[in-house]
Amino acid sequence: MAANERIGRRAFLLQDLEHRLRFESDLQLRLSFLLERLRVEDGMNHAIRPVATGMMLIATLPATLAQANYPTQAVRVIVTTAPGGGLDTFSRLVARELTGRAGQQFFVDNRPGAGTTIGSAVVARAKPDGYTLLLNTSAFAITPAIYQKIPYDALRDFAPITMGASTPNLMVVHPSVPVKSIREMISLAKARAELGEPIFYASGGNGTNGHLATALFLSMAQIRMTHVPYKSGSLAWISTERNSPKN
Repeated sequence: MAANERIGRRAFLLQDLEHRLRFESDLQLRLSFLLERLRVEDGMNHAIRPVATGMMLIATLPATLAQANYPTQAVRVIVTTAPGGGLDTFSRLVARELTGRAGQQFFVDNRPGAGTTIGSAVVARAKPDGYTLLLNTSAFAITPAIYQKIPYDALRDFAPITMGASTPNLMVVHPSVPVKSIREMISLAKARAELGEPIFYASGGNGTNGHLATALFLSMAQIRMTHVPYKSGSLAWISTERNSPKN
């Protein structure tokens, strides 16, 4: 390994370590804030459902009073994606940490599908007693603008708790696809379009940030691809790994 390459790799590892330490420190503060937020008395006179998105965290909470000794029973954490993805992994880390801090079990319940609206609807219908939380992505804010009808009011039925984490959107391809850069991806898409051969791209569902970010990219690059929405980003990953557009 050349000296410049070793230096570059060392710098990357140090930067990665710095980001991890910063994230862990920030997460500790957010977890402490979450428990405090759930325990604080709320003076409103109607039931609300706190939210934490993200990765956001949202919960059902009694607006009249959040008891200081909360929680006194197990807490269900609704996750709007399938097991195995980034949000699911993050939610299990949070649930484990909250279980240790609160002395009651926080358990994950995956409810993927329909651009995360299925899981959100479960929380909207839950008893507003503080024992049902919603862990969602930014799709929570996007779907009301693109779906004609959803079974809840994102502003009225929920109250935000905290932003759990932020993650970038990545474009990846199967190793068999002959591209190594965005420029090459654009060239391939244009070439395939001339041959009438579509390029498929997978996302975690209609209205998710991966879907809309790719749609924006396609518009800016003036190319076309065929969208294949899945119930969750983890399922989209599996499809990409298998190089299959079938859902």
